[in-house]
Amino acid sequence: LNPAAENLENLPKDYYTRQLAGATENFVDIMLKVKFIAKKDGKAVYPEFNQKIHVVDHTLLGDPNKALPLICSSDNGRWSGWLLGQVDTFGRIVVFDEILSEDINLTEFSRIIKAHIQQHYSSFKFATWIDHWAANQRGQLSDMTMFKAYNNADLHPRISNTRSPDTMVEAVKKKLGSITLGQPDIIISTKCKNLIR
Repeated sequence: LNPAAENLENLPKDYYTRQLAGATENFVDIMLKVKFIAKKDGKAVYPEFNQKIHVVDHTLLGDPNKALPLICSSDNGRWSGWLLGQVDTFGRIVVFDEILSEDINLTEFSRIIKAHIQQHYSSFKFATWIDHWAANQRGQLSDMTMFKAYNNADLHPRISNTRSPDTMVEAVKKKLGSITLGQPDIIISTKCKNLIR
């Protein structure tokens, strides 16, 4: 508590400390410290995510382990996202990279992903996991499914066995809330600006 805070003489003694219990860092910064920062509206899908805990500067994170396969994940649509990560030897998920599409079809996005992998990760084995719904959804500008577009681009698509969005969300939440050897079970590179946002 800042002893120089305004109006303390007219407030109950524990006015500020009561508000701290269970408060998010954003709430404290905006409502108690009166900082001007971007306010987050809406309900977070993953309230367990904490940028200070889960995000690591990409220069400190290092490169993926070449002895382990890369795991890629993708979402469907004209504004799609693609993530590249790895499960490390301790079972933690480390997300190293992302690519975003901007108003392009699946075939073109597949080519962009393939070129990125060849340029930056050519010596790795990898598979691209897509959820069951996205795998079979046709593109907006073509009759091609994501599975077929990725298969044609040799992105080794695999379809998730899990069909329930709730099950997938809960699995991520569990990992976000877990710690192994003093580090979070999900670590995200600062290169993944859209994922972090």
